[in-house]
Amino acid sequence: MFDLEETKGHKFDDYSEISFDSTETPYVIGTAAVAANSQCLGIEPGKQTYYKNFIAEEIMFLATKNCLVRFNGATNVQHKIYANVYFAYKRRVHKIYVTRVAEDGKLELWAEGDLPV
Repeated sequence: MFDLEETKGHKFDDYSEISFDSTETPYVIGTAAVAANSQCLGIEPGKQTYYKNFIAEEIMFLATKNCLVRFNGATNVQHKIYANVYFAYKRRVHKIYVTRVAEDGKLELWAEGDLPV
């Protein structure tokens, strides 16, 4: 086998489908990963502090309708994600906020990252 400490990739990943509408919807990176396997981050089941621990280093989106995404803060600049186009970002993200441009839709999110050092 291999040791995760020696690999060049990221240790953790997350995937989620986020429904969006006219109200800004927050999503904390790692939520779906921990829901699927609370041990994936070495967290005790039922503890809610894990959300702050997972930091995405790379994140990719695919939306069914045009939407707007903010990284890390509800007042940060909005990035337009066009429908049916993959958007990839290399940046440190712990939380996103998503809202529609004109129509309700769904945003798929793939994230890879690590625990903060």
